[in-house]
Amino acid sequence: LVFHRDSPYFFFESDEAAGSPQVMTVWVALDDMVEELGPLEYVLGSHQWDVGRAGSAAVFFQEQQQEQLLAAAAHAGVRQEDLNFVSMRGLRAGGMSIHHGCCWHGSGPNRSTSQPRRGIGIHYVP
Repeated sequence: LVFHRDSPYFFFESDEAAGSPQVMTVWVALDDMVEELGPLEYVLGSHQWDVGRAGSAAVFFQEQQQEQLLAAAAHAGVRQEDLNFVSMRGLRAGGMSIHHGCCWHGSGPNRSTSQPRRGIGIHYVP
């Protein structure tokens, strides 16, 4: 899954630059997240980048999984080598993560030939 943010997919005016998220996402793992499955990853601090409405669902499964992320980081003045990724590897089925709608996140490919990588995303719009 290409690195993306959730906020651009909701069509309303946002004041996220003021620090109040307009979208929060709860992601619930339905399978144990082992490395082979390509677990979800977050980029620490990326919710603070002011990059506008970057993103399109049309590119969710493109080959260049970090293209939009790297462009947004460069726009925010963050060098690629300074990106800090946090993996959900080790999250057990039933475990969850919660992230700000402007947090960049994505995952690598599922390399398992027998096990799916499933999760449920729940979006909270205050």
